[in-house]
Amino acid sequence: MRKITFLLAILFAFSFASLSQSRSNQLPYDSTTMENGESVFIPLVNPSTAFDTHTPEISIGFNNDDSPFPVAVALGTTGIYMGNHYFQVPVLGRNDPSYIGSSSQKLFATGGTYHGDWYMTLVNIYDPSSSPQTIIATAKVPVLALTSKTCAPNETECTPLTADELAMHYKFGAGFAQELVSNPQGTPDKNPFLNIVWTAKGGALPSAGFLVTSSGIG
Repeated sequence: MRKITFLLAILFAFSFASLSQSRSNQLPYDSTTMENGESVFIPLVNPSTAFDTHTPEISIGFNNDDSPFPVAVALGTTGIYMGNHYFQVPVLGRNDPSYIGSSSQKLFATGGTYHGDWYMTLVNIYDPSSSPQTIIATAKVPVLALTSKTCAPNETECTPLTADELAMHYKFGAGFAQELVSNPQGTPDKNPFLNIVWTAKGGALPSAGFLVTSSGIG
């Protein structure tokens, strides 16, 4: 199973690299090819021609907080996991209407299990090239507020995190088909790029799909 998953990851990486070389300077979809709405292009914080050797980063923020910060986009994970340095749990905690439930998510790549609480959250996606940064689009997805990370005895590549390390830890997962690799809650409703609820362009919302290029995501 590990070999099959690894081979699939390589095939996806080559596919994304090919797309980035041919479409790095243009909007992946235009209005004539969309089922509804228009495409939204999200510039990377770290654009690079060497797409196959670096991890794309975008700028995000949560709810009404206007302090965006960069995050690396993980295409092999689905769901947003955040330490409390980045994501503040509502004052009412589990009594807040945004609370969905608790969860333990094991990531295939690292072998660690993340524990926390899901909160339905507005995820604002910013244009890092503007000053001050402006919001391009907003997604509405659950965010897992991390409470701990654990490692099973046989997980040799896993490293437990201290409380301070956990506070600074995050995963911004925009992958897919993770349910069968020990990530049962890594479903499409957790992918921010598939759950856009507002765009600065207005009009109809984009279709649920996206391409990753060396300069941005759209």
